[in-house]
Parts: sequence; structure tokens; C-alpha cells
Amino acid sequence: MRASGRVILAACLIAAAALSGCDQAEQRTPTADEAAARIDGLLDETRRAVPTAPRLGYRTVTENQSSCVKGLSGSDFTGQVTIGVEYTAADVAAEPARRFLEAVGAYWSGEGYRTSGDGDLLNARAEDGKYRLAVNYDPAAGELRLAGYSDCVWRHGTPEPGDNP
Repeated sequence: MRASGRVILAACLIAAAALSGCDQAEQRTPTADEAAARIDGLLDETRRAVPTAPRLGYRTVTENQSSCVKGLSGSDFTGQVTIGVEYTAADVAAEPARRFLEAVGAYWSGEGYRTSGDGDLLNARAEDGKYRLAVNYDPAAGELRLAGYSDCVWRHGTPEPGDNP
């Protein structure tokens, strides 16, 4: 194979891997419970590092399989799930929320997380992109949310019968 052919093949393989999303059947992933625990750990580290944190008390955990698909069709579900953990604070005034968002952004940047967003929303990618973190403020509702989401994981760490790896 000529050098140009190898370059094109390599580019195609990289593109295919990038487009495959959650299609990582051969790899063991964290379990859903392990992913939730790791997200909780990242969010706890954030809260401890930001002393101005409002009381983030209400916690929800979600499991979603709609983004874990194979190929480009968007409808070939693998059986994997993304795990989300969210903490919410109510009745937060704008100024304390702004200070919290700024402090969280500084902490995440200092940890080497890739951050994006501004104003009332800040996102970050942690641990080589395996986890997405977000903090946002809804001024109309006075709600502040600190959340984290996993990449696609197998519920029990590996594919099970009926999954579509």
C-alpha cells in the first residue's frame, strides 16, 4: 500500500472510531453504579474546593440510553447507558450564583479540565473526557445546578445478552 493510501486509511479509521460514539463492546467500562460514584466524587471535590457553594441539597440520578447508539443512524441502541448525577439548590440570588460559577470555573480550569461556556452555564470535560461536568444558573427560577454525566457504560461493566455491542 502506498504511503498516501495508508494516510487515507488511517484517517478513515480515526473518523470511524470518533463517529462510533458508545460502540465499545470489547472494552470493559465502569458499571452504572461505579460511574455514578465517580461522578459524585467529582462533584464532591468541586463543592469542597469552592467554599462559597450554596447548599446543593436535592440529588437526582438518571440513566439514559438514547445517546448510546451505533453508526450514523442514531437508532441502533447498544444497550449502554449514560449516568447523570445532579444537585440542585433553590432560591439562589444572582450574585452568589455568579460567584459560585466563577469559582467553579477557576477550580475546573486549575484541575486541567477542558472548560467551555460563560454567563449562567459552564461545562467541563474531566478524566480524559470520560465525564462531563456542568454548572448552570436559572435566574428566573433562582435554581443552581451542579451536574455530571458519564460517557456510555455497560450497566454491569460488560455487554449482557440482548445488548447490541
